[in-house]
Amino acid sequence: MQITKKQIFVLSAFFSLSVAAVVHAEDKGKVHSSQTDSSGTTVTKDSSASDKVGLTGTRTESSDDQTTVDPKGLNNKTERKSHHEKKTDKQGNVSEVHNSLDGNGTKRELKTDKHAAHHLDGSTSVVSKESLEVDPKGLGNKKKMEVEKETRTSADGKVSTTTNTVNGEVVDSKTIVKP
Repeated sequence: MQITKKQIFVLSAFFSLSVAAVVHAEDKGKVHSSQTDSSGTTVTKDSSASDKVGLTGTRTESSDDQTTVDPKGLNNKTERKSHHEKKTDKQGNVSEVHNSLDGNGTKRELKTDKHAAHHLDGSTSVVSKESLEVDPKGLGNKKKMEVEKETRTSADGKVSTTTNTVNGEVVDSKTIVKP
């Protein structure tokens, strides 16, 4: 089977439209600044941000920051970096990730998810999850903590159950019955 030039044109037009349809709207911005004080210490900061909205209604917001402090002649330059990304879909579900690296080399990652669901019996549930991971540079002592909160409400809105879990262990569960 041989592909004609017309088929190649149609395929390339299709793929171009498909790629263009993935991102419906996008805004971007960048800022760079550098300043040296009287002692010769240079502080440089780079920041960028973007906001994208896809055709499916998913919105992605992200930002990056990097700060470098370089004291003159001391050979002890430090960097701080951070990245934040937030995704929101049409149903209101939200996912966020925040990564940072401080001047001492400690990495931190905070993840947050919030999802709502409607069940066949008419009840609703909202699940919020957070996880924090801290990894000090070169010490081999990474720590992680996960917290989850689930609230389930009956179809008539009279019964609500909230369960709190830390690192997989239920620490609190409450049921509230409204008259």
